[in-house]
Amino acid sequence: MKKFVLSALTFTLISMGGSASYAIDGLKYHSLIDNYYKNQSISSLWLDSRGRPNKNTDTLLQYLENSWQHGLNPENYHLQDVKNYLDSNKNVAPRFFDQMISDAYLRYVRDMTGMRVDASLIEQDSRYWRKSADPQWLLEQAATGASIKSLLDSLEPQGPLYDRLKEELVRLLQEPAGTHTPLILTETRILRPGSVHQQFVPM
Repeated sequence: MKKFVLSALTFTLISMGGSASYAIDGLKYHSLIDNYYKNQSISSLWLDSRGRPNKNTDTLLQYLENSWQHGLNPENYHLQDVKNYLDSNKNVAPRFFDQMISDAYLRYVRDMTGMRVDASLIEQDSRYWRKSADPQWLLEQAATGASIKSLLDSLEPQGPLYDRLKEELVRLLQEPAGTHTPLILTETRILRPGSVHQQFVPM
């Protein structure tokens, strides 16, 4: 049961977002962010003149820290690097870290609003899939200076199935290791929407 839930979450939750091919240790949207800052004459969206976080930065970090509850990996959003910078008193390269926070923001929102897998690989039609939020529009929202909390609150898919999957993921990850006997499938195949198997216990 535990492996079934995690497999379902892998498809339903982790597969949300943009392209699967990006370097975790780099800035996926570096060119777009850099051009936006230059074109709008912006030096910072997330840090004040002293290089310290503004209110939206604190809000965003809370969501990034809790992104695991949606089947996402917080470290995909430069979380530790940003924390290390904010904990430092040196404030080295504030512009770079401001752009890193922008990159984390874009990655997270797009992961929460779209899909990361190729629709054809799971015999689906991408025309009917939810589309990732436009990164240019997202930067514009952050640039207004208004709170981004309502935007981040609106990202979570609505519905009892998602709520149930999310609750089960939290419960399973909080259980001590070795609590469940591993489920070993005798047959391997791609898990697609609507897939059934006699070894899976119905949810």
